[in-house]
Amino acid sequence: MKALVSQLPRKEVPTLVPIVLRTLAKLRARGGMSARSYSLKLKRLCQEELHPRGMILLESPLPEGGVRYEVQDETGGHVRETIELGTVAG
Repeated sequence: MKALVSQLPRKEVPTLVPIVLRTLAKLRARGGMSARSYSLKLKRLCQEELHPRGMILLESPLPEGGVRYEVQDETGGHVRETIELGTVAG
């Protein structure tokens, strides 16, 4: 008898996530959003779009002043998507 191999469904990062991240980063870099508002919006995005899908968001600054976002699985840390925004003020 052939063994059945269970496959985990491929987790896709919702299309909305990169769009929102780029928009928030640009607004924040241009001074159009306070640090508190930025943090609250990131938290909400994670709660509504990523956490229900078993994903987390990591944010880190880039040396040239931009920001890097990584969407990872909650377990195992597999990177689902990386978004790097260099100088986003322009």
